[in-house]
Amino acid sequence: MSKQALRNSLRKLLDGIDSREVSRQSHLIDTTLRKFVTETVGDVGRPLNVGCYMGMEHQPEVQTLDFLNWSYRNPNLIANIFLPRCTNTKETGQVSLRHDKSVHPHLVFLNAGSWINIEDMKPHGKYKLREPSMPGSPELLKPPEMDLMIVPGVGFNPSTGARTGWGAGYYDDFFQRYKLIHNGNLPLLVGVCLKEQLTHDIICEPHDQNMDYLLVGDGSINKFQT
Repeated sequence: MSKQALRNSLRKLLDGIDSREVSRQSHLIDTTLRKFVTETVGDVGRPLNVGCYMGMEHQPEVQTLDFLNWSYRNPNLIANIFLPRCTNTKETGQVSLRHDKSVHPHLVFLNAGSWINIEDMKPHGKYKLREPSMPGSPELLKPPEMDLMIVPGVGFNPSTGARTGWGAGYYDDFFQRYKLIHNGNLPLLVGVCLKEQLTHDIICEPHDQNMDYLLVGDGSINKFQT
């Protein structure tokens, strides 16, 4: 099955999930994620810098608002939260990673600052996302150093940690940019998904980045890191 055919199949499946079921599974993941972060802080020995995302309210995916609220109430566990903003290489002045060197979309992760800032964010743009404001300094647009990233997707392989996104390549591009800035390293990548998003049909390409962990809406944790 091609990637696009897989996306279409999963999207059709996801569209049939009741919003109450999405909320139920999101709550289970939230509980698991809080425990995971607490244990990771114990291993690292300091509060974490965490990259997260704002769940799109108009499509069935794991919602993260409860986790973000919890994060700001626990500064002993989480030092900073970074959220994505869709932009492009013309606006940011960052290098194009495409072979044709064209202007193309990419993500920047920005410090959300506070829970009040998150509450004030309004959906906008092509994808109707709630995003942090664009800062004035170009330095703040570079990938910040993060200990852990919570990564969404349309499908995940529970055996390998392989991920497929919605097709725009935003996260694949960001992982490449992060490695360019941080000496080839990446944060701990934690995929989160509804149980309906599990599939063994993902075809990996050289640029695809597997997850280190996968937290599923049935409360389970899959570990792929040795």
